[in-house]
Amino acid sequence: MRTWQFRPWTVPLALLVYCFISFGLLIPWLGFYWDDWPSIYYLHVLGPKGFIDAFAGDRPTLGWLFMVTSTIIGESTIAWQVFGLITRWLCSLAFWWALRSFWPRYTRQATWAAFLFAAYPGFLQQYIAVTYSQTWLVLTAYFVSVGLMGEAVRKPRYFWLFMGLSWMLSAFCMFTDEYFFGLELLRPVFLWLALPAKPVVIVQRFRRVIPESNSQRLRRVVLHWLPYIAIMAVFLVWRLILHQSPR
Repeated sequence: MRTWQFRPWTVPLALLVYCFISFGLLIPWLGFYWDDWPSIYYLHVLGPKGFIDAFAGDRPTLGWLFMVTSTIIGESTIAWQVFGLITRWLCSLAFWWALRSFWPRYTRQATWAAFLFAAYPGFLQQYIAVTYSQTWLVLTAYFVSVGLMGEAVRKPRYFWLFMGLSWMLSAFCMFTDEYFFGLELLRPVFLWLALPAKPVVIVQRFRRVIPESNSQRLRRVVLHWLPYIAIMAVFLVWRLILHQSPR
């Protein structure tokens, strides 16, 4: 494996082929399963807009996502299976890009990590395509948010643009599907890796430059993390106190 080389532009194509070989060969013989059936029932009886009411008591933002995807895909089993495969590929691609934003010098390691992620054997419900295609889209948004955060701290010129987009995607993920709420706690780790070490100049009789201490770097990490903490706090207040759910 150490001798294998991937040019960056070939990785998306290789990941797509890899996902198809892993999960796409039986698509013509797959159907609807598990929670796919009520979703298709809502679509068939109420139309795409019916998802807004169907998810209003639990995950209201998710209803809008279902409305958009079901409008495009319809009721075809093959179309949903293909879409589920594409969303898994997009998520793997976003994961690869996010890793590269934090470890730009470790392209090979990021690539192999993306391949491992794409066919992670612990998730055994890929065939439940209607339900989990939405979940893959939410997780894709999370990885893009993390990658944008890394790009923001590395490219100060675009800091506010990238950070603003990252905040919006973080909020979208939490308010759409709470499955990945815990991953938000990894952001300080990513920020620690992304923030470049800041030299500190000591002005005395002679100018001395010393590296930034861990406590100083930690303060910068917390400062960058504060907007995400605020989004998490708003979500928790809404989900646990303000939002009335039968669950």
